[in-house]
Amino acid sequence: MSARYRILLGGAVQGVGFRPFVYRTATSLNLKGFVANTSAGLAIEIEGEERRLRHFLDRLKRQKPPIARVDRQTVESIPATGDTTFAIDRSQTSDDHRALVLPDLAMCRACRDELFEIGNRRYRYPFTSCMHCGPRYSIVTGLPYDRERTTMVDFPMCGDCSAEFHDPDDRRFHAQPIACPTCGPSLWAVDGEGAFLANGNEALRIGVDALRKGRILALKGLGGFQLICRADLPATVTRLREGKRRPTKPLALMCRDVHQASEICRVSPSAREALESWRAPILLLPKRSIASLRVAAEVAPTSSRLGVMLPNTPLHHLLLTDMGMPLVVTSGNVSDEPLCYQNREILSRLTGVADVFLLHDRRIANPVDDSVVIVDNDHDMVLRRARGYTPMPLPGPEGLDGLAFGGDLKNAGAVVRHGEIFLLPHQGDMAGSENQALFQANLDRFEMFATKPKALALHDCHPDYHTTRMAQSFGVLCLPLQHHRAHAMACLADNELEPPVLAVVWDGAGYGDDGTIWGGEFFHVSSKSIERVAHLRHFPLPGGDKAALEPRRAALGLLHECLGDDAFEIVGLKPLAAFDGDALAVLRSMLWRRIRCPITSSIGRLFDAVSALCGLCMINGHEGMAASLLESKVAGDGGCRPYAFTLVCDGGRPFVLDWEPMLLGILEDLTQGMPVSEIAARFHVTLAVMVLRVAETIGIERVLLSGGCFQNATLCRLIRDQLEPAGFRVFGHRRVPPNDGGLAYGQAWLAARQGGGSCV
Repeated sequence: MSARYRILLGGAVQGVGFRPFVYRTATSLNLKGFVANTSAGLAIEIEGEERRLRHFLDRLKRQKPPIARVDRQTVESIPATGDTTFAIDRSQTSDDHRALVLPDLAMCRACRDELFEIGNRRYRYPFTSCMHCGPRYSIVTGLPYDRERTTMVDFPMCGDCSAEFHDPDDRRFHAQPIACPTCGPSLWAVDGEGAFLANGNEALRIGVDALRKGRILALKGLGGFQLICRADLPATVTRLREGKRRPTKPLALMCRDVHQASEICRVSPSAREALESWRAPILLLPKRSIASLRVAAEVAPTSSRLGVMLPNTPLHHLLLTDMGMPLVVTSGNVSDEPLCYQNREILSRLTGVADVFLLHDRRIANPVDDSVVIVDNDHDMVLRRARGYTPMPLPGPEGLDGLAFGGDLKNAGAVVRHGEIFLLPHQGDMAGSENQALFQANLDRFEMFATKPKALALHDCHPDYHTTRMAQSFGVLCLPLQHHRAHAMACLADNELEPPVLAVVWDGAGYGDDGTIWGGEFFHVSSKSIERVAHLRHFPLPGGDKAALEPRRAALGLLHECLGDDAFEIVGLKPLAAFDGDALAVLRSMLWRRIRCPITSSIGRLFDAVSALCGLCMINGHEGMAASLLESKVAGDGGCRPYAFTLVCDGGRPFVLDWEPMLLGILEDLTQGMPVSEIAARFHVTLAVMVLRVAETIGIERVLLSGGCFQNATLCRLIRDQLEPAGFRVFGHRRVPPNDGGLAYGQAWLAARQGGGSCV
């Protein structure tokens, strides 16, 4: 006797080959019925012998496609209908938009083999894909996920592609982005004036020839345009920097394969796995010795690491194979502007930057930049969450319906619905109307699978943030949330932990409860409160925000707090020599009178100050440059002795970490001519011992590390080296960035904890 089940699946079940998997499984068990995409996920009705139905359910659980993720499953018995076949049915639409859109998938090995197989009909075709790889989020325009709701609707399938699409034994069975040279997108090249040069493989040849001659190529990639040049030509890299207005910030590299990446960087087994994964992120890897580099120093002049990725699309595979050398591949935009992703805008925005443009006619519906990851202690830590990660949701608090605006730097907002948090793609600095418009556009795009929340707008406590004003204009109840507590909650949720924990939150700046600039904070997170239990001793920042741009100012503030006016009489101190006499006199007066000198507890500004004292960085060319230069000087395993410091406990909580003994020790070492590498190592070790001292004083076993300072892999390693032998367990970030790219995620969890009210 036949039975029939209705099975509803929610999660990442579209665009992963789930319908073909269900079809093959059902037909192999001689079961009847249908499977269909819905706006909420996947619907299956399956009919046959009870024993076979149980086998089907078991295989559904154990053998589902590897990229699929089932978050919800319901099974109910319904009356049998006597179906005689099993079919992939037409998709079903509804108002329940809970189906997940898959991130874009890097090219699989099978498609790569076809790409270079002479005689294959997709030989050197730059837009080939299958059920296991290719564009997803970047091309989708609606749900359920079908070709007519992607930008591939512009390309009707030819007979050969249609035959593959409908063949259950073909790996392109129901692969929505299926294409070939006959019916799919095409490539062409234009010069800097927009004049047509060539199409197809000849266009690619022109692009390769331009690169070989040291010219700059603008290429339309998966989620937007990229600027590309040879990595071994200093003059070309410098010209690219000038065009992008990006003087010092490291540029990313693309290597042909892991072997090529291993020639310029140290690649651990875990790093190799991350590079070759379907996410294919930019991975920050330690540089090899200068002698072995095939990369100009101008690519990453301020860092001991290189950002490396492997080709993620057929077009990139063709380009890197033809070139045979690592290439600089960076986002196609001028610094502080949104990513270019439409053909019509590229010439107006990048003319004068690129010499040759490689364009194609597959529309990008949802622009997305490259993700950045670092492998720390054999687990991945996402520093920028974008391609390969977005728009997959993360677990969120139940019952919260809202939009989290994040912060003003490294911005990535979040939609919070149905117990899930959808982080918007990395956006960057929120200054400027174009970037704010992009935030709104990203939010509108996310409505296709996460209806725009109407209940609550979550934002930082800082009254002057652009995101604060945006939230206040959103037309719903606004909830301000304290910056560093949001970081703490982001790390707690990222590790799926419950209180109590000690959260160490170190960054450059955040608006504190008392109106000062926080950034060197320790919180005891309990089930009832998030108490600030310790912080770095305050020091003034002459010029306020200007001190974040000029580490030499942070150094003067630190010195004056410790030594008063005598700080200006120290002979040979590099931050003093970095100002002319008049400017120094003005700063001296400002510090003495405490005019325009906000105080801070920021570890980020402490890094800046020490970097300037060591003569490494007086003016930041990009955010975090001074700290990165200081980290790059640390060599060895950090087994040096720490500087002295004091944990002041006599006034009750919060305790104060007094850095004055450390500063005096650094000044003494500078006077004695100690190498900067040793000073940098001692400084990093001292910070790690500070964390140990507070942890021992507070007495909580689990310690969380959050905030932008913990992008510093050396600092994270040294803290673990100090704490773990002492019996503490240390947790860093994993899926969510420790920097402000994870702030919106923490805001959602903090808001759920607060349940309404004023800034916490």
